[in-house]
Amino acid sequence: MRTIIARNTHQALAESCFQLNSFGADEPDGGKVLPIPSTTLITNSSERVASYGGLDPFQALLDGAQRLSEVRNLKVAGGELKARPDARITLYGDARENIAAVFAHVDLDGKVQLMACSNESNVLEQSDDLVFLSMLQGYLAHACGRELGVLWHTSMSPTADANQLEILSSLAAHAPQPPNQFDDPYSSGSISDTIPLLSIPAGRWHRELVQFFEVFDSVEYVDPFIQHVLAPTHRAKRLYDDAAPLATVQRAVGEIAAQDWMQACLAWVNATTKYETSE
Repeated sequence: MRTIIARNTHQALAESCFQLNSFGADEPDGGKVLPIPSTTLITNSSERVASYGGLDPFQALLDGAQRLSEVRNLKVAGGELKARPDARITLYGDARENIAAVFAHVDLDGKVQLMACSNESNVLEQSDDLVFLSMLQGYLAHACGRELGVLWHTSMSPTADANQLEILSSLAAHAPQPPNQFDDPYSSGSISDTIPLLSIPAGRWHRELVQFFEVFDSVEYVDPFIQHVLAPTHRAKRLYDDAAPLATVQRAVGEIAAQDWMQACLAWVNATTKYETSE
């Protein structure tokens, strides 16, 4: 078992890519697989943005939030943790079924800890999974009035496809070797303005989240994260997909109130070549 200890998703992704790129075995289809299981421990799971070229932050945020909206026993799980802090909550699977099981409990420090297990996971899709899992953990913590603890993700078989090896190597290069310190947008201090995931009661927040994926940004939402982060992200993504002029998409991205998501989405937009540079 290889264990990766990281501050946040940005760090965890680079280290996961380094482990697979350095120690992975070649597969018959041209991809790579780590021949032993790998566990990633994230200490600051609210820092959920992995800001690297080649990774779509629009997808990570919107997909993670949608997967959370589809968890059916969310309210029950949050209520059980609040009523029984010593409970071990089991949430099986997610909407895409690439996560076999999810477990949550309150640790000895009184914080909500989350553990997810996968039979196989693509390391370059791990950031999307970690966004979803950190949101799930954040919801449970808010629902039972506790702080976030650590987030665990264990994969029995970390992999990368043949067409992903170039970006795998690129991201692996961001993982520093001791004694070098890991520099990321959060620990470097370049991100100072973020938005809490939930600012209203958990049950009402989840209802708004479900509504968002029914009507998207056509109504006003009470929760600041949904209204000022998810909604403008969806508007910017729609413009991006429609190949709107670059300046138009940049202005839309600038409306995302959370600096971490705004910076990552802007970097992604600027790195593409599908846009004209003027309107």
